[in-house]
Amino acid sequence: MSIEKSPHDWFFKTIFSKEENTERFLKGFLPNLYKIIKPNSLKLLPTEKQSVKREKFFLDLSFECKLNTKSPNNNAILYFVFEHKSYPDKRTPSQIVYYKASIMEEDEKIIDYIHQ
Repeated sequence: MSIEKSPHDWFFKTIFSKEENTERFLKGFLPNLYKIIKPNSLKLLPTEKQSVKREKFFLDLSFECKLNTKSPNNNAILYFVFEHKSYPDKRTPSQIVYYKASIMEEDEKIIDYIHQ
């Protein structure tokens, strides 16, 4: 990704690839969501994914974090996908659903491996 080819994308990924910036964004713009996140648990994830058809694709930014609960045995994880668009795109909702399905499929493989 170069600043010359895609300055909006470069700026977005440079700023929000730092967990502390994303955490501040969530706190400022999504305070109700931020309240349920365990402090300092936000973690940037690899953005390369593989579709059900085994095609590679890249998310803009992907994060996971733990939920802030009173139960010591709660291992719930919340995923965030930040997708930047420099123009309106009517296909964005279906793109996000596609990303979500790929992430869920990846999680199922991990869960199946753990419970072998």
